[in-house]
Amino acid sequence: MSHTKYEAIGDVAVVTLANPPANLFDAGITDGLAEGLRRARTEGKRAMVIQADGPIFSGGADVNLFAERTAVEAREMFEEVLPLIGAIEDAPFPVIAAVHGLCLAAGLEIALAADLVIAAEGTRFA
Repeated sequence: MSHTKYEAIGDVAVVTLANPPANLFDAGITDGLAEGLRRARTEGKRAMVIQADGPIFSGGADVNLFAERTAVEAREMFEEVLPLIGAIEDAPFPVIAAVHGLCLAAGLEIALAADLVIAAEGTRFA
């Protein structure tokens, strides 16, 4: 199940993290971001905005995903996200991260992969 929403507004793709309140990264957010990026490329968009529903841009990874995994399995999960970060960095159009509230861990990695970060007043990064 995707925890993102995709919207096309003219030449701009808007991908919204939609797993409030903390928008914790799980397969739904990771897959949804990757699909949004692919769709924006296919549709020939000229820019992409990544934003989030709820009071927090992202609280990072959902630590419950690691509860029953070995250290090796946890590392493999993390390594699966690296291509997404690279794809955001290498997008053929500018990517803008519109962040608010908390922007932590995996959420911070996504924001840092963007070409421009626009932060609401009081946003905290870690």
